[in-house]
Amino acid sequence: MFRSVNNLKEGFITFEKWRWLAAVLFIIYGAQAVSNNISVTNIRLTGQDPDENYTMVEFDISWDNSWRVSSGPSNWDAAWVFVKIRTGNQPWQHALLNNTGHTAPSGSTIDIGLLSPGSPFHITSNPGMGAFIYRISDGTGTFSLTDVQLRWNYGANGIGDDDVVDFQVFAIEMVYVQQGSFYVGDGTITTVTNQLSAHNTTAAFQITGEAALTLGGTDNGNLGNRNNTGMFVADDFSYSVTQILPEVFPKGYSSFYCMKYELTQQGYVGFLNTLTRDQQNMRTATDLSTGITTVTNRYVMSNTGTVSFRNGIRCEGTIDANDPIVFYCDFNSNGTPNEPCDGQTIACNWLTWADVAAFLDWSSLRPMTELELEKACRGPITPVANEYAWGSTSITGHTGITNSGCANEIPSNSANAANSNLISRRYPFRTGAFAKSGSTRVQAGAGYYGVMEVSGNLFERVVSVGNSAGRLFDGKHGNGLPDTAGDADVVNWPGTDAIGIGHRCGDFRLSTTWLRLSDRSSAAETFAGRLERVGIRGVRNTP
Repeated sequence: MFRSVNNLKEGFITFEKWRWLAAVLFIIYGAQAVSNNISVTNIRLTGQDPDENYTMVEFDISWDNSWRVSSGPSNWDAAWVFVKIRTGNQPWQHALLNNTGHTAPSGSTIDIGLLSPGSPFHITSNPGMGAFIYRISDGTGTFSLTDVQLRWNYGANGIGDDDVVDFQVFAIEMVYVQQGSFYVGDGTITTVTNQLSAHNTTAAFQITGEAALTLGGTDNGNLGNRNNTGMFVADDFSYSVTQILPEVFPKGYSSFYCMKYELTQQGYVGFLNTLTRDQQNMRTATDLSTGITTVTNRYVMSNTGTVSFRNGIRCEGTIDANDPIVFYCDFNSNGTPNEPCDGQTIACNWLTWADVAAFLDWSSLRPMTELELEKACRGPITPVANEYAWGSTSITGHTGITNSGCANEIPSNSANAANSNLISRRYPFRTGAFAKSGSTRVQAGAGYYGVMEVSGNLFERVVSVGNSAGRLFDGKHGNGLPDTAGDADVVNWPGTDAIGIGHRCGDFRLSTTWLRLSDRSSAAETFAGRLERVGIRGVRNTP
């Protein structure tokens, strides 16, 4: 017998409240902006087949300002949907989906994302890890679907026909980035540091495929880096030293999906609440190890007793010595969880690289490379010298906040980026906060394909081309299960020491120079520790 997590209560909170709440504003290429409000509701199981050991996970899904267009970027947005299940008090598992047999309601399509896209489906060694759900034809506006069904092969998860199962459905908004050539570097010789370029020239470099590249040197066809000028930590290639970027390293030419927004605090709460106690302790800053029963620094990401840099993720002051902890958002610090303005949609900060990697492993996404970052923002168009992620040199930093902590939080001025040199204004914003009704791409701070808040807000942590450990990355996806300690365990991902990871596109406290799309000041700078300035944005190969 299966049961929905909607009917399971843990303390004072139903698990239904832990679904992703990406209530954000977004504008696409001049269209009107409204609240996206992605939601998954009416979750249930139906159509169990004991002979084949599968059942259908059925739900309704809706988000506002969805799109599919055949001109301009010629792309669409999608929901990456995956399911977590457990029996009794066992740890949560990632539900393994079939490759066929799903039900896409009229007007939609479902693409299953295998653990290893491009390889044959296998019920256990290469199962479906989730589904991309999106429009089947052109259209814009609210996209609502009723009775979506995903075929869950519960036998592959070791679940018996009569087991009592709790389950949760998660959804993350993504944008489709088309296959095709694009440029890295914008060609400027002024304020952008160590940008990528064509061998030892100042020209932008065009990536035309996924073949191996020679980094450094002076030959035509090599990818250069302005000879490491101005980097905090230098790349290991230069005009006089060459390295090879392998064919398997994702270069951005092939199509992929990218998270539309940086992960919200409610999104990270949902992740934490599916972990074991030991894993939770690894993925938070406060000491929550087994045996702890009293918590003073209840704002667990910053290890403080009060909200720090607008992170409102909290736990109770008295906790069980052994059981997993229930986390929640309490931005207004009144002790009441998950009120409407408790900061659920603020971008999640105070993260280590290990936190970022663990989340991507858990959600069966993967890290983004720095080449893919430039593709997702610039698209196939010719670079603009000194441009930001929205393809322009125009930038207006925020001066304050209206509706602080709420789902309709916006800057108090007509800003398109979260950045300020003033200490009193150094903080992350709600995801999607800069897009308003009637906004253009520049006013909304949107990349070519629809990614938001890349320049500013929180640093983008990406796999660097300037480090040998980064160049080992081969694009594998997470298997849905961090290891028992709570760390990502995917082969050839940069490890918990963050060697191979760089930082791109600046954050809320940096000057505008750092926010430029091609700036690589910190592209090879390794920092494994917890930062108030780092967020999570993952990608996934197309099915």
